Amino acid sequence: MEIADELNYLAGLFDGEGCICVVKHKSHRGKTPAYQLHCTVGMCNHYAPSLFHDTFGGHLSHYNHKLTQKAYWYWGIASQAALSFLRAISPYFRLKAQEAEIAIEFQEFKDKSHICRNRPQTPERLKVLEHFRTQLQEIKKGGSNYGT
Repeated sequence: MEIADELNYLAGLFDGEGCICVVKHKSHRGKTPAYQLHCTVGMCNHYAPSLFHDTFGGHLSHYNHKLTQKAYWYWGIASQAALSFLRAISPYFRLKAQEAEIAIEFQEFKDKSHICRNRPQTPERLKVLEHFRTQLQEIKKGGSNYGT
């Protein structure tokens, strides 16, 4: 399979089964929140998550669903690796193009405005990071022209 065909195939899978999000969590020092870009795919069949892993790296895990005990495969990638993934695959998206655009802008902003880990983040920077996170949440709620 040619590279463009494989990217198109993976984009279709990700459009239907993938998730792009900005995760907010406590920083290691707990003083200000930390934000991280995540892209994930979870399926009952291992083929697609394994293909994402083989093509883009990241992590691949397997577990059984708590209620059904059915096997579940999960692929995930974060931060800079997620940015590389989105840059490669987003031209082929149909549904997640807007989410990918915001996620790429988020990671580029985060990289461009990188500060030392030992210094607190400015309120202005935190406000911008939170804005990116809420933009993605609004798209998922259908508060935007999703898929157009």
